[in-house]
Amino acid sequence: TKACALSNAQATIGQPLHQVATLYRNADGHFDKKDYQFKAQAVSRKRGIEKLTTIGKTEFDLAPYASCEHNAGQTLDINIPISANKGYPKGHVTVRVTVVCNWLK
Repeated sequence: TKACALSNAQATIGQPLHQVATLYRNADGHFDKKDYQFKAQAVSRKRGIEKLTTIGKTEFDLAPYASCEHNAGQTLDINIPISANKGYPKGHVTVRVTVVCNWLK
C-alpha cells in the first residue's frame, strides 16, 4: 500500500488490498492451517533515500474463517505489536480486515 501520514496517532490507508489464498480441506472436513503475515512498516529517509523499516509483524491463520458456504465476510481487528527496540513508541498497530471465502469446486 502507499505510505500515509499519522494524525492523532492514527493512519488510514484508504485503499483496498486484496489477497487471494488457497486453502486445502483435509479428509475430516477441516481446513489446513494457512498463515498470513501482516507487517507494519515506517518510512525513514537517510541522505535523501527513502527506506522501509518493519516496526512490527504478526501472523494470522485464515483456516478458522474458511467455509464451504458463501459468506459476505467477517471483519476482524488484528493487533500488530510494535517492536520497541526499533526506536518507536511501545504500542500496537491495528489492522482492520474483512475475510471473505469463495468455495471453488
